[in-house]
Formats: sequence, structure tokens, C-alpha cells
Amino acid sequence: MKIAIDLQALQTNNSRNRGIGRYTQSVIEALFGQQNTLSYQLYTNSNLLSPELDENYFQYNSLDYPYIGSCDINELLLKTVLMAADVDVIFIPSPMEGLECTIPNYSDFPKKVFVICYDLIPLIFSDRYLNESNMRSLYMKRLKNIQNADFIFAISEATRQDVIKYLDIPPERVLNVSGGVSAFFTPIPAHEQQAWLETFARKFGIYKKFVLYTGGEDWRKNIEGLVTAFSALPKNLQECYQLVVACKVSDHFSKEITSLASKLGINKSIILTNYVTDEELRALYSTCSLFVFPSFYEGFGLPLLEAISCGAPSIASNSSSLPEILGSDELLFDPYSPSDMAGIMQKVLSDENLRTKISEDALQQSAKFSWQSVAKNMLDVFQEHQLLNKVSISVNQKPQIAFFSPFPPAKSGIADYSRDLLPSLGQHINLDLYHDDSYLPDINISNNLFSHTKFEERLKSQVYEGIIYQIGNSSYHSYMYSQLMRYSGISVLHDYYLGGLINYMEAHCPELGIKFSKELEHNYGKDRAVIILQLLKTGELNIHEKLSQADIYINRRIFTRSLGVILHSKWAYNCAIKEFTNDNDCIVHIPQAVPKFTFGKKSVMDERQKLGIPNDRIIISTFGFISSTKRPLQILYAFKKYLVTQPSAYLVFVGGTDYLGTINIEDEIRKLSLQGQVKVTGYVKMLDFYRYIEVSDICLNLRFPFNGESSASLLRILSVGKPTIVTDIGSFSDFPNDVVFKIPNPGQSDEVEEILKSLILLTQNSDYRKSLSENAYKYIAKEHSPDKCADLYTEFIQQILSSPQAKSKKLADYVGRELAKVIPNASKKVLTTFARAIDNLYKQEQQVVEVLNLNKTATQMQTCVRKKLNFNDFLHERRSICLGKIPQSKEILSIGCAGNWYFEWFDKFYPYSIENHTGIDLNPKPLDLPNNVTWIQHDGDDLSLIKSQSFDLVFAGQFIEHISWESQVTFLLEVNRVLKSNGIFVLDSPNYTVTNTYGWKQPEHIHELSFQQACELLRIAGFEIKDSYGLIPTDLLGIPPNLFGKYIEPCLEINLYQEDTENAINQDPQNCFVWWVTCQKIQEIDLADKTLIKRMQEFYLENQKMKNEVIFHGIGSIIEIKQEYFVIVNPDDGQGFAIFGPYDYYCKGKYLVEFELFAFDDDNEISKRNLDLVVAIADISTNSGALVLAKKELTLRDILKKEKTKLKFIIDTTSILEFRVLSLGVYPVLVGIKPKVSTL
Repeated sequence: MKIAIDLQALQTNNSRNRGIGRYTQSVIEALFGQQNTLSYQLYTNSNLLSPELDENYFQYNSLDYPYIGSCDINELLLKTVLMAADVDVIFIPSPMEGLECTIPNYSDFPKKVFVICYDLIPLIFSDRYLNESNMRSLYMKRLKNIQNADFIFAISEATRQDVIKYLDIPPERVLNVSGGVSAFFTPIPAHEQQAWLETFARKFGIYKKFVLYTGGEDWRKNIEGLVTAFSALPKNLQECYQLVVACKVSDHFSKEITSLASKLGINKSIILTNYVTDEELRALYSTCSLFVFPSFYEGFGLPLLEAISCGAPSIASNSSSLPEILGSDELLFDPYSPSDMAGIMQKVLSDENLRTKISEDALQQSAKFSWQSVAKNMLDVFQEHQLLNKVSISVNQKPQIAFFSPFPPAKSGIADYSRDLLPSLGQHINLDLYHDDSYLPDINISNNLFSHTKFEERLKSQVYEGIIYQIGNSSYHSYMYSQLMRYSGISVLHDYYLGGLINYMEAHCPELGIKFSKELEHNYGKDRAVIILQLLKTGELNIHEKLSQADIYINRRIFTRSLGVILHSKWAYNCAIKEFTNDNDCIVHIPQAVPKFTFGKKSVMDERQKLGIPNDRIIISTFGFISSTKRPLQILYAFKKYLVTQPSAYLVFVGGTDYLGTINIEDEIRKLSLQGQVKVTGYVKMLDFYRYIEVSDICLNLRFPFNGESSASLLRILSVGKPTIVTDIGSFSDFPNDVVFKIPNPGQSDEVEEILKSLILLTQNSDYRKSLSENAYKYIAKEHSPDKCADLYTEFIQQILSSPQAKSKKLADYVGRELAKVIPNASKKVLTTFARAIDNLYKQEQQVVEVLNLNKTATQMQTCVRKKLNFNDFLHERRSICLGKIPQSKEILSIGCAGNWYFEWFDKFYPYSIENHTGIDLNPKPLDLPNNVTWIQHDGDDLSLIKSQSFDLVFAGQFIEHISWESQVTFLLEVNRVLKSNGIFVLDSPNYTVTNTYGWKQPEHIHELSFQQACELLRIAGFEIKDSYGLIPTDLLGIPPNLFGKYIEPCLEINLYQEDTENAINQDPQNCFVWWVTCQKIQEIDLADKTLIKRMQEFYLENQKMKNEVIFHGIGSIIEIKQEYFVIVNPDDGQGFAIFGPYDYYCKGKYLVEFELFAFDDDNEISKRNLDLVVAIADISTNSGALVLAKKELTLRDILKKEKTKLKFIIDTTSILEFRVLSLGVYPVLVGIKPKVSTL
């Protein structure tokens, strides 16, 4: 069992150094000290002070909340993190903390919630504590977590009874775990007491024996009652004792108590110490003559337990929890009666023997309280719930599943399928059935039936472990497709092609927001989608047939959104595995269930007569909706020929015309003069469907084109044992050759002739018919029984519900829905924060998950690899896609073309032929260039060698950022010059807005531009923007690195995965890593016009002002000291570079570099250290550190001087430099993040 513990009680100013904080820390330390099989995960709030725990022993997760304090976003993030961590229990030691804490409402939390309840004092005395509306609102909000907790630990029996009484909690949900006391609180040795008494006399003015109180100034602590009771003691006792109030009190309260004491005439006998240390408190407990704890109400009463643990003779009020701690009724008093209190005080103070006995008893009583006992009580509860979890899994409680499907009387094969499967599936799973609203289901089963519109309402009271969607290519499934977008589930995909469904949703269900074009893009990308839509527009493709013939199935959304996908067709399964394993690693083939149908005692002749079919005929039948894909015309043509050899044959079409009405079968029958020889039944109920199968001699089940479906009609025919002719295509090919008779698909032969030959063969060969019949019956009984299929369903469902993929997707669904309620337009930073929390389920790039190979009906272990992509390769692939979008041009100039690979790349992805391709680059001409390539060895920003208006297109890929702003001005004007009128200019570059934010720095990039800047400059340079793209959106880059003033840590690692490729190009370049612009020359530019150079200079200065200085450091952390930033490195960080970089260009010359490199620790033992010990090395290097230009080893003596370290060096050519400080890990050092560089 994994238990998450909320540590915020150890972080808030209100609790960390008070009773709740001490109780929480003691409980945690004791739990960790117990031997058990539980595991603990500790969670803290990064916006609060760090807990004072030994970090070597207590490792905790610090959550970086987007906002400070308690708010909906923070609370949802905490719940998300806990669910992603897959904990079993969240344990909240202090559920009533204030607004600075993030404590969600856990009432709907799917994990168990355990809390500690210290008291309900504000609720019981609400007139005193909750009379302010905001305070009451917060308290009642926090109180819900106690009310709704799965289990409550009360710190006393009194608190337990209050929880039961005031919160109406069943007694079995609350346990008194009591409390403990620190081992620190023990009697001080006798030989130390006199020294302490002298200290107290000197520091506090305690020069007599004394009565002690410690606690607080709250009214319920009843200090006024204690003072009054002390004043009621006999004068002789008052003269012998002082009353010591040892706790921190405000000036106002101090004045009140002093005034009361003066009125009562005991002002000289009362001592207010204010704050005392723990050592002083222990000594006060150990030396007092009497400790009095007069509270009106306590949740536990820790000061009383501390006092008796130190052997202090103690008395207390008879209220709430205090009798439990004191353990003696004789020492209790009524706190509301000062005289009763005074009587007990007098009794004890007057009898030294009694005080001695009370002190001895106190030590025995205090031994009953220990943190080990508290932890054991809690541990027993945790383990009991762990055991209950195991029992519930094994005994089961079948999983509760929501099952979405059409049901009879809907005219749908899937409706009949679900009806047939449910009795067997229901033996393993509790099912709630959901249907659409167009009909009232007519099924004789015990499951609950609901309209799908009631699903979200029912979720408030019903928890489902999973959802099953039965999805096909018809209107019955419209709402399912949309709902799958919000609630991931297991999809049973009956039709591999879904174009008809998606087209229907766009036309008839606009409220669902499903667009055919968008679904095409999701499946095939924008470019191919545009082509498909164009072909649909021209009629070369159509929705209902030719798309599937072209292998365009439009079904990817099912795989990207589902937790797992079940396919009944082996053909469809193989297609899905080939296409969608990157989208979904839980895809399985489960045979379609077919129930055994038992016929009555009527003979075939009787049934034929009842159905109006001649008895003396050979009956040929075909079943299902009459549509062109089922080849009804071809069957009619073949049957017409068949009648020549078998004039008594009779053909039956069992089923109605499909909803498209594309074939009028009755007209076709008349055209062929087949009236009286052919019957069309129209839609029939299932009982009649089977009766028609029974009376048939030969059945036909043909298909072309194939939409990826499994034919329920065929399975029913075979289950009755009828010889059947099928098309050898798709899932029909899966059946063994001795089970069905297969004819080639229409693309391979004359279909009508093949149908005719097969009919003649089966008619003439009765033994063959009989063999097919017997084999078909046995095959279906073995492979397609509902019980077997239900077992496979159940096995797959169990595997899915425990898979990381399922947990991650379900969590993402939950977060998406909840986030939409809280902040509909969440910022990318917030979304990325949640994405990272969810991705905790996929921390490991390789995970072993169980994937069912249900073809072998066994569980196999396979490795699920989340494919991580190289950043540069990823970017190159996205640029390749954009290259394919460039307009057609014959004369092309490429700037900075590098080598042969460039032209090979261009030729591969540019979709048009190029007559002449000129490349300009500083590198020498490569060998074996393509024949159409002209190479110019020259600087790419100088196009003066090229004639004006020479090219249709200029392409400058990842080039412009490599030249200075002045050269960029010249370059843009030159591109305008060399382009023909209306010529195209295409360029892409890193987006300065993003690279600056993420600290992404390339030394060779001299001046990067933002997308908006680039567009404005291009317009000034005579171009019109025609198209633009963004590559790698910021939400794929993650949260930007930390910013320290104008300094930023580099974003050293960007994790991109295969599944990110789909979303890596968009039309929001401003928020992407790279912008890509296609523009057209619309005017010539006067070179004398200074507008471009002026605006470019303004942008350069603007970018320099915005520029974040990237700070590279391998070890240590950045801190601010007097508005300056340093890297602090401790020996624990080991050896490494405290700073390196900045990878800036420096020109030829002499330089001086000044490093700030100082000792950080004020070491009292410094005189014992070796001052000549080398602790760090400072140097200046180039060539990635290979060439060191200057270097100095710094000793401990050097860095103790607090003086800057100066190094001089010379470079004879422009170079990229690094200024480095290597800490050797032997002494704490402080290194300034920005060495000062000056020329000499």
C-alpha cells in the first residue's frame, strides 16, 4: 500500500512550531520507524517554508504550484499529482490549515483519505471562533475533508466522541490513537535543579516555590480562572508560592492579567515569563511544586502530558480530554469554578507526601503515552484497509462498467450483437447499459438501462471502473464518438471504416462539433486531407464506397482516444497493429460472439410454408441490408444464369434496403423478369432471420468493397451450419477453406461467373455441401461462443484497467474536464504543469506492460517503448513537411545550402520538378552534384554576383539568424532584387520570443527575430505574407527554465516523443520554436529608402534590451545576495563547473576577466585547515574547452580574501569563449554568475 502524506502542517507559521506541527512530525518519525510493508510518499508545498526534517532520511516531493495559497488550480494540481503517483491513501495530518495551504476538497477523490482530527473546538464554540463569515466559510470547507474521510484518527477519546456527535460519523470510522510526548521531556537530574532555580530567579524573578502553567492566552485556556483560584488560596500558601505563567503572551493580554492580579491583590505573586525555550520549559516542569492545567476544552492537552512526563505534580480540569491524560479523578476540578480549582490546589500544596505520590504516579501514567503506540494504532488501520483491498479483489465485487451500444429493436447488427453478448459478459462484470434516445430498448436482461444523456449526472453517485463503447459506421454511434473525446474507454470497433458515421455527424449533429475535414487531418495530416476533400468534391472518391477502396478509413481517433481497442476481424486487427501501435499499445482481436440458436420442432417444410417459400425448390438466400457492397445486382445476374440449369431455384433477399436507398431491388428484379423466382423480405426480426437461414439450402454473403467489418449475418448463417459462399476479402478470408466457399474479389475475376460456378458446384455436390455445413457448425461453436468471447473480454478489460496507458488517459480526461470548470482558457504554463504531473505515469521511457495476445488466449509480456526523438531530427522532419508546401517554381536559389545532402533533401520533399537550382554557400563545390544544380562559392548574405530578377523562388532555410542585423537589411533588399516579379521568398528561423524565454542559445546565431518582427520587416522589404507555420509549439517544450532577474538557466533537455509529431506544426508561429514564412514579392524597393534599416535597428535594440543572459552551471544553485546573483557550491555537490559559457564571440585583442570567487562558509575551524589547499580552478577557454587561454588555481587562502580573481589573455582571431570555474568539491564557494570582461 502506497500512502501519500501531506506535510504542510510542518511548513505553515501557524502550525510548524506549535502543537499540531510537533504532533505531525512525531507521528511521521514514528511511522517511518515501524517495520511494515507500507510505503510512504511525502509531499510539501514549495511556496511555504521547508519542513525541519532530516532530508537524508525523509525524502519528499516539493510541488511547484502555479499560484500561492489555496485556489482551485493548485488544489486540482495536488489531486492530479496524487492520482498520477497512484497512491492508495492520502493521509492529511492537519486538514484544517489556513489559506496559505493547498488542501483540496477530497470528497470526490478516488483514493482513500485518512485524516487526523485534533479537536472540533471552533465548531463547538462557534459563537466565539466562527462569528466572522470568511473564517466560518474556510473552516466549514476544511471540515468537509474530515466529514468525508474514509477514516479519522482522533487524538483523544473526547475528540473521537465529538466527531461522532457533531459530525454524525459512524463510530467504526473513528479511532482514538491518542498522543505521545517527546523523549526530551523527562525529569532533570536532581543535581541540576539548584542551578536552574538560580537561573529562573535571575531571569524571570522566580525566587520562591512556584505553581506552573503553560499553554496560551486563548480564552478557553482559562488563565483568568487560574489567577482567581490562586488568589483564593490561604494567605500562608500565597506567601510561600508564586504563580508562573510560562508562555508567549501579547502586551494586551499581559496588561489584562496584571490588572486582574492587582485587583485580586496578588500582583507580586504572579510571573509572566513570556516565551521560554524547550530546555527552560523542561526545567520548569521538573522544579515546580504544582502544575495546573485549567482549560475549559482541549483536543488533547500536550502541555499536561509534558508536565507529568517530567514528574510534575499535576492537576487539571475535568473537561474534554484532560481526564484521559491525568488518569486520576481525584486531581480534577471544575474549570468554571475557581473555588473548586483552589480547593484542589490547596490540598496538593499543603501535603508534601501527596505531591510526592502524585509525581511518582505521573511518571507511571505518562509511560502509557508514546509515539510508537500512536504509530502502531495508525499502522493497524492502514494494514486493515490494505487487507480489505486484497479481499475485495479476490472475492470480487465484479467491476462496474458502463456499456454504450444500440439495443433491439434498433435495426442494427451491433444491437443484436450486444444483446447476445450481455448474458455471458454479465457473469463477469456488472454492467450499466446506456443507449440513445430514439427508441426504448427491448431486451430481456437484468442490467440497469439508462439514456446516454444521464451518464454525467449518474457519475455523481456511481463510480465506474471502465467504459465500453460498441462503435460502428452508423448514426447510432454519433453520441459515442463525441463522448469518447471526454471519457476514454475500451472501444469495440465493429467497422474499420468510419467515414459514413463522421459524415453523418457533421451533417446532422452540429452540436457535437465533429468536422469531417478535421477528422481527415487527424488521420492523414493537413496536406493529404486537402487532397482527399478535393477528390470527394470532384467525385473521384465518395463517402460510402470509394474511400475505403482507397484505404482511407478515418478511424484514427478511436485509437488515440481509447484505452484499448477490440477488433473482431483479424484483417482489421492486422491493419490496426500496422497503423496505430504508436497511438495505442492495447489493441486486440476477440472473435465476435454468436449464440447457439435452438429451433423448434417444426420441419423445414412447415417453416417454408409459413414463410411463403415453395417447398419443392432449391432455396438460395442472402442476408443483411441490401446495399451495393453486398453485391445484390451481381447475385441477381448470376441467379438469372443459374436458372438455366436449375429452373426450380428460388432466391431470397432477407433484409431491407440500406438507409441510402441507392438500389431499388424490386425494379432490378422486374428488369430481369425474375418475378416469382425472387423474394425480398424487408427487415425481419431475429427469430424470423434464423428461420430464413434454417429453410435455406445455400447462402451467399458477399462483400466489395470491404469496409473492415465483421459480418454478424455470416456468423449466424455458419452457426446454423449452412454452406455459404463468400468473397475472399478482408475478414471473410479469415475463415478456413473447409468452413466457407470463397470466390475471388471482383478485381481479380468475373464476379457473376464466379457466383454462378460456385452455385452449380454446391448444388451438384451434396457431400461437399454437407462437409461445409458440419465444419461451419463446429467452427462457430468452438471459436465464437459467447462464453469464450466474454472470458476474453473480461481478461482484456482487467489488463486495460491496470495498464499505465489507461491510468494516464483517464487521469488526463479527469484533469481536462475539471480544468475546464475552473479556468476554461488555461495558460500554456498551467497546462504544461498538469501535463507533467500526468506524465508521472510514463516517467520511465521503457515500461513493461501486460499486453494480451488473445489469439493464443494467454497473457504475454511485451515491452512498451515510448519512442523518444532527437530534437534536431524532430525539427528536420517538421521542416521537411513544410518544404512540401512551397509553391511550384522552376528557377530556385537556395541560400546556405551546405552540400549534396541539401539537394537530395530538397528533391525528396519538394513535390515539383526544378529546371535550374542554384545554391550559394561559402563551402567549396561538392562533387557529384545533380545536373540541374549550379554552385556559387560565396557568402550567402552577399547576392551581388547574381543578376536582378533571375529567380522564381529564393529559399533561405535557417539562415537569416546567422548574420548581423546590418547584413540582414542588405540581404532582404538583395532577395527582392534577384527575385522576378511576383517571385516567392521562403525563409524559416528560430523564434526569438521563444528561444529567449527558454534560454536556448546557439553561439553562431548573431541576430534572431521574432515572428512578428520578421513579418513586419518582410513587408517593408516589398513582400506580402502568403502563408506561415509554427514548428514545435511551446506546449511541447515544457515549462520555461528559472529566471533570475535578466539571467536565465538554459533549457538543456527538451523531450519530444513520436506521439508529439502530430501536433508539432501549427499556424501559430508566434508561440512556436521556429517560424516558417512564405511571402511574395509585390514591389521593387528603392535602395535609398532608410525605412528598413531604421526598423531593423530598432528591433535589434529592442531584442538586446529584452535579452536574457543564459547562465550555464553544472553544479550548485543560483542565489541572490544584495541584488547580485551567485552560484553557491557545497562539497556535497561534488566536483564540477560552477559556471561555464557564455559561448559569446570575442574579436581579436587583449582582455581582462574578473571572476567573483569567494569562500562561502564562515568556518570557525579555519585555523586548523590547510590554507594552501586548491579548492577551485578559474580559466578562459575556446574550442569547447579544448584550448585554454588563461588559467589560475585558487587556494583556500585566495578565496578567503574576498578579492576578485583576475586573468589576462590574448586572442589573435575572432573566437567563441568560455569563462569557467571548476569547483573541486572540497570547500563551499560562491561564484559570481557573470565575470566582468574588459579590453586592454
